Amino acid sequence: MTEDELTIDRVLRFFRFVAQRWIVVVVSAVFIAGLSYGFSKAQRKQYEATASLLFRDSEFDQKLFGSTFFQPSRDPDREALTNAKLVGFDVVAQRAARVLGPGFPAKKLLSMVDVVGEGRSDVVAVSARDSSPRTAATIANAWADAYIAVRRDADRGKIAEAQRLIERTIAGLSNGPGSAARRRSLVERQQELQILASLQTGNAELAQPAQLPRQPSSPKPVRNGAVGGILGLVLGIFVALVLGRLDRRVKSADEARKIYGRPLLGIVPASPTIASVRDPTEVAPRDTETFRMLRSNLQYFNVDQVIHSVVVTSAASGDGKSTIALHLAVASARAGTTTLLVEYDLRRPSLGKKLDHEETSGLTQYLAGGATFSEVIASIPASTAVEDHRPATYLDVAFAGPLPPNPADLIESQRMTEFMEEAEAHYDLVVIDTSPAIVVSDSIPLLTRASGVLVAVRLGKTTREESEALHARLGNLGIEPLGVVVNDVKTEGDRYGYYYQASPEQPRSRAKV
Repeated sequence: MTEDELTIDRVLRFFRFVAQRWIVVVVSAVFIAGLSYGFSKAQRKQYEATASLLFRDSEFDQKLFGSTFFQPSRDPDREALTNAKLVGFDVVAQRAARVLGPGFPAKKLLSMVDVVGEGRSDVVAVSARDSSPRTAATIANAWADAYIAVRRDADRGKIAEAQRLIERTIAGLSNGPGSAARRRSLVERQQELQILASLQTGNAELAQPAQLPRQPSSPKPVRNGAVGGILGLVLGIFVALVLGRLDRRVKSADEARKIYGRPLLGIVPASPTIASVRDPTEVAPRDTETFRMLRSNLQYFNVDQVIHSVVVTSAASGDGKSTIALHLAVASARAGTTTLLVEYDLRRPSLGKKLDHEETSGLTQYLAGGATFSEVIASIPASTAVEDHRPATYLDVAFAGPLPPNPADLIESQRMTEFMEEAEAHYDLVVIDTSPAIVVSDSIPLLTRASGVLVAVRLGKTTREESEALHARLGNLGIEPLGVVVNDVKTEGDRYGYYYQASPEQPRSRAKV
């Protein structure tokens, strides 16, 4: 695969991974969105009013008198930032607090007011928040007026200090040569400062008084709910990924194939007629085709060998091995192959109950020496006479029989070997249902004795650890499974063909079944 194809494949696998846990993602998004909306809705409404301060020309005195008293800034950005900082000083809050009265201490006002400079402009916005729109407007205007007053008093104070200095200088002049001209110059300067002092308004004016806000500025339930939904979606995806890491269950057919390193021979869809069948002739046509394909793939994907007996096993109970063994045997019988289904699970047999068969005799009686081979063989219909205009077919079954106290001893006995030899001599194919291979050791003699092994995996139940343990056990016994059958797949119309492709290194020789 090219790099682009690998990237697309990773993205698709990510979305499939998240889609498998869509409930977690949806619940997280809805819950956080609802929580954000509800919390916002429960909050007290806040109104925001904004007054705008316009800073005047800082070189006003130079234009008036030809010289400047206050040194202007040469950096517009710095001057705008300085103005915004000055408006937010504590001394302004204290001045506004004195105007507003005892209900609004300076510390409280500082938490209610925001001062923001509008870029490089000479405008500074003073915004006040309160549950009352009128109070918010009053605070914003009082704060703006307080700044103008503080700045005006500070500027006038500097001018008054300069005037006092000039007065002291005039008083100390002697009556020597040039003193009269010097005195006239200082008096003129003093008069200029008096005029300048009368014109000081803090170098700022209230350009736009705060108006009564009509709509609350906060809370905003809809916006907060939408933001909460987005955050919940991200959180849900993260939780889904974490759960995926912690969830060790096999989630896909391809994952099962990779664990065992063998071809995927069958996809068994989640179907009530497959799982709870009592009469194999009543299985839906589509489900019947599933096991026909399994039988065909069993022939196609294995090396040249004659398969007389197949053991269907699994890593744990509940993986569907008995169901797969039954329907594989039925499909073989319908194809005209003489087939025997043997229930070798002598601890928890299920075929008798599944097929509603009353067990009068069974395999345990043969192994114990109490019955002959033919006496423990029952025959059940595999297809009706009208199907495909063919005669009815039957499947022979050796049910487990009465549960013995020592199943392992019976399976390892010479009688078991004799039973297998006679079964393979009388039938073209013997399908064997065993106990889970890593739960008990009963199946080991059959795994090594049979022509091949099929591994059943139930998606969403069988764990990776169980599958890896079974793979290791089979490897220790020198057994390479014929392939993997994945059970209980939610197909929803998906085509099966993709799953039946062998891995590139897998030979495609034909086996005789």
